[in-house]
Amino acid sequence: MLIRFPRLPVEEITSKKVYKRAKNALQKDLRKLGFFQLNGEENFIKVRKCLPTGLPGLDVISARDVDGVYGLPFGRQIEISGTEDSGKTSLMYHLAAMAQQHGHTVLWIETEDSIDEARARVFGADPEKFLLATPDYLEQTLNIIKKATLLVPTYDSKAYKPNKGLVIFWDSVAATPTKNEFKPKPKNEGEIEFSSKDAIGEMARALSKYQRKIKRNLSKRDVLIIYCNQLKDKIGVSFGEKLTTYGGRALRYHCAIRLRVVYTGKMRSSLVKDKGRLKGITIRIDNKKNKCLPPWSSVDDLEFDFSFGFNKDQALLYGLQNKGLAIKDGTKYVVHSLDTENKLTMKDFEKIVRNQPWLREELMRTINVL
Repeated sequence: MLIRFPRLPVEEITSKKVYKRAKNALQKDLRKLGFFQLNGEENFIKVRKCLPTGLPGLDVISARDVDGVYGLPFGRQIEISGTEDSGKTSLMYHLAAMAQQHGHTVLWIETEDSIDEARARVFGADPEKFLLATPDYLEQTLNIIKKATLLVPTYDSKAYKPNKGLVIFWDSVAATPTKNEFKPKPKNEGEIEFSSKDAIGEMARALSKYQRKIKRNLSKRDVLIIYCNQLKDKIGVSFGEKLTTYGGRALRYHCAIRLRVVYTGKMRSSLVKDKGRLKGITIRIDNKKNKCLPPWSSVDDLEFDFSFGFNKDQALLYGLQNKGLAIKDGTKYVVHSLDTENKLTMKDFEKIVRNQPWLREELMRTINVL
C-alpha cells in the first residue's frame, strides 16, 4: 500500500503545523493496514477490565485495568495450581461468588464430578445460577470454552455491555481425559485397555492447538478463563523445581497469570468447648508468572475458615502493606491510613474494620489510587 504525504514547499517542512499534518496522514494510512496506537480505542492488548477478588492482597499482585482497578484481568487466562487439599477449588468458589456479585455470568466446567453446592454457598456463591457443563473428555471441554467465548460480544460491537462479562472455571485440567483415553479400543474380547501410551502427548497437543485459536478471540471480549490444575512430580529431577502441572508447556505459556496455592498450616478453635477442633487452614498464594504486573509476589498465611471462607480483612491489610500504606514491625503493623499512631496486631485491625464497614471501602479506594 502506498503511503502518501501532503506536498509542501521546502521552507515549510520544519514548522510544527506541517509536521502534525504529515503525522496525521501517516497514521491514517497505517490504520488501514491494521496498525494502532497503544492508547487508542481499537487496542485490545491493554487490560480493559479487572474482576476484584475481594482479597486486596491478591488483587494488587495480579493486574490493574485502565480505570485503576486491581484484580484478575478479563481477556486473559489464569491458572490456579497446587497439591491436593491446598484450597484450589475453595479459591475458585470464592472467585465465582465475586463474579456473580459484579453481575457477570459464571460458566462452571466440572470434570472431577465433585462440585459441592453447600460449600460454594459458604463463599457467597449461588451455584443454582451457574451455567454447569460436565463434558466427558478434553476435546468436548475445549469446544465448550470456544463456543461460549464467541457468544460474548467484542468490545467494538454494538451489542457490547460493559458489566455483563463471562467468567469460565474449569475444575480441573488434570482430571480431564483425552478422547482416546475416554473411548479406548478393545484390546481383546471382553477386555478394555484403559491406559493410553501417549495420553500426556495427546493432551499437550490438543491444548496447544486450542490456545492458538482461543487467545485472539479472548482478548477482544469480557471473558476470563480460570483453570484449576494439579501439581505432579518431575521424574528424575535432583535439583531445581521438582513440581510441574498437567497440560504441557502450552497452558503454562499462554496463561497471563499463574497462581500456586500452598498449604501452610492448620487453624484450630480456641474455644474450650470445641476441644481444639480444626476450623480451617492457612495458605500461601504464590504468583509464579504475571504478564500484567511484576511477578514473584505472594500472599502469605492467608486464613481460610471452613465456616465463612477467606479472611478478607487480613487480605486487606496485606494489600495495604504491599502498597506501602502499612508497615510490619515484628508481629504488629503501623497503618498510615488510620487515625492512630499505635501499633496494631492483625486482630486489632480486623476488629476496627468490622466495626466500621465504611472504612473498608475507603481503604480499598486508597489502594486503587496508588
